[in-house]
Amino acid sequence: MLISNFAVYGVSMGVFVVIQFIFHIPEGWLIVHTTEGLANVGLQAPYEDISSFGSIAVAVFIFAAANVRASTLFGLVINIFGCSCLLIMTMASWSRGAWLSGLVFLLLIAMIKLPRSFAITLMLLGFGAVVAINIDANRSFWTNHPYPARLLGLVRIEKITNKDAGRLNLYRKAGRMLSEHPYIGHGIGSFYLKSVEYADPNDSRGRIPDFAHNVFIQIAVEEGIPVAALYASLIIWTFSRGFGALRVERHKSSSYSTTQMLILGITLSLGAYLQTQMTANSLNVYLTNQFFFWFLVSAILIMSIEDFEPSADTLIAH
Repeated sequence: MLISNFAVYGVSMGVFVVIQFIFHIPEGWLIVHTTEGLANVGLQAPYEDISSFGSIAVAVFIFAAANVRASTLFGLVINIFGCSCLLIMTMASWSRGAWLSGLVFLLLIAMIKLPRSFAITLMLLGFGAVVAINIDANRSFWTNHPYPARLLGLVRIEKITNKDAGRLNLYRKAGRMLSEHPYIGHGIGSFYLKSVEYADPNDSRGRIPDFAHNVFIQIAVEEGIPVAALYASLIIWTFSRGFGALRVERHKSSSYSTTQMLILGITLSLGAYLQTQMTANSLNVYLTNQFFFWFLVSAILIMSIEDFEPSADTLIAH
């Protein structure tokens, strides 16, 4: 059932990607010229924006990648094909947060499931690629083509203020709002409505309403630090259940069973999704992302019940 749910997400997103790619509905997959240079709004259907699409695409991709296994040749081919399609959708989302999350959690899967020497080799190759891109960053290839330029903006080693000054200014607004009402917050929806009042005079976009682009910061500003701490505690507890259930299953078998791979996949999927929400606002705003988040949380908790709850025989014995 869990695999079927992820399959429905992946297939439905793939269908909408094809429709959007062919008919440009909505206006995605189009390279446009702006005053700041080339821009691409990326794929987003059937979700509300590229961050929503990218965050769910990378979460489904990580679940699929964690569950790749060579049980049969046909099954392996299907798994690799599905992962490849999900990887393409993640890249096509144009969301740098989704790209970074995919890279981080792919390396984590490699460290968990592959021999240590192979995982270390992959990490060194990734590090080498980042160094090579930074050395070659001045070539026209990296500046004249939209996707390489977007990738360069992600991996270029430079001052944090040059990465995304707009996000930093949003976080500064949040800090000023939080210092004013740290315990009860300003009210749900207040960041978008009131943050313009806390803008720095030198911020050229300070008077444009926006969200905090960080799920925990926005919750803290709007509902107070205690509520944000409670929310973070729920997430930490969920991860502890997921990895705890994985440890229990590992004691039963030296190799990864289907149950172990499912628990690993859903737990890492939640981690990948939440990483995207450190620089996006999908979970704060859109019901589609809220539904997906609670689906991941509930799936982890349900899969961990059997491993954490003592059986009747155990209770009688004690």
